Amino acid sequence: MHHGVFIICFSWWLFWYLVSAIGISGMPSLSLNAHLIYIIFFLSLIVGYLSALVCRKPHTRVDISNHSVDYHVPVLYRVLILLCFLFLSFAAYSAGALTTGFAEYFLLRRGEFSEEIVTGSGLIDAIIKVFTLPILFAIFVNFLSLKLVGVKVSKINWFMLLSCIFIFSYTFQVNYPIIFCFILYFVSIFVSKDLSLKSFIYLFILCFIIMAAAVNRYGSFDFISIIMHYPVTYFSLSFPFFDYHLSQSDGLLFDHTYGESFLGYLTIYPVLLFKITGFPSDYYIPASFENISYNSQCVYLGHKCYNAFGSIIFSFFRDFGYVGVMMGAAFIGFLISYLNIKKRTSLFMKGIFLYVSSSFVNGIMVSPFDLPYFWNVMVLLFLFNVRLFPVKRSFDEA
Repeated sequence: MHHGVFIICFSWWLFWYLVSAIGISGMPSLSLNAHLIYIIFFLSLIVGYLSALVCRKPHTRVDISNHSVDYHVPVLYRVLILLCFLFLSFAAYSAGALTTGFAEYFLLRRGEFSEEIVTGSGLIDAIIKVFTLPILFAIFVNFLSLKLVGVKVSKINWFMLLSCIFIFSYTFQVNYPIIFCFILYFVSIFVSKDLSLKSFIYLFILCFIIMAAAVNRYGSFDFISIIMHYPVTYFSLSFPFFDYHLSQSDGLLFDHTYGESFLGYLTIYPVLLFKITGFPSDYYIPASFENISYNSQCVYLGHKCYNAFGSIIFSFFRDFGYVGVMMGAAFIGFLISYLNIKKRTSLFMKGIFLYVSSSFVNGIMVSPFDLPYFWNVMVLLFLFNVRLFPVKRSFDEA
């Protein structure tokens, strides 16, 4: 069995941990307590991954890699992309993104006096983040999965999909959708084991887009500073950020949630149900909201103030402390190993494997459980591939 994806995921975390520990990023050195937690994290990942291999049982399901498989992209995907494009274009116009200059719009959305509601309607903002973006990510994952089994997705479909993601990123002045797409494609290269020049050309194009976004945000072409911020600071900051909160014994990190942080954004739905039915909901604040709000508070690390870098370890530790880090890492390792075994049996399993592995890589910056789209994408992948409108396929013995 090919273990390259786990090695890449593990090495990704280990590399940026060492960058932070050595002090290349210019951040404060980590405490012994933080080092201990990260050692527990890495060892638990390995134990979890190996456990799935030990528990592995022979299966008799169809192996799509050993069959001639005819896949077709559903027309509904194109319809969904078009609807998302129109909706996001309307949202961008409502937000002033199409009628305001670059620098002025950046200050409008990211300046000192920026407003929380972007489009002028809290409902539209919520729909875009909770439904529209998950649809785009789910289709992006499915397109990559189709590519992995040799199906060519038309360039117009890719162009429209990436345009939607770009419109979202620009309208809300956030870069995480583009970065996550970069990570998804990066991981997919190692899933396919296609290390050809052509595969990396698209990766370089995504890198160029990210750098262009960085130049737009910085307002200059100081590439050394940009590289130190993208990606050095982005990918190594969560380690000292977590260490800072670890030193605050009376902070939110030690107010344990016993699994609620793992559920993340799923805990918002009971609150919505309370509001719809008229029951008071103020007495219950979802752990996900608490985590996001707490990590949004600016913390001085070195000479700058940083926020919004509560990694996946923050969620694990807040749930059950040291045991939570051990259990959470072991679970992630086991899940990646299990999905690695099952990815050859269906397009759905291949997509879930790609999505979970990429989310773990992305979890070095921000906990995926706290993101509105995380669980919804998994549900959509199930609906797209298994229940409502799966990709049509036929199997012929090779």
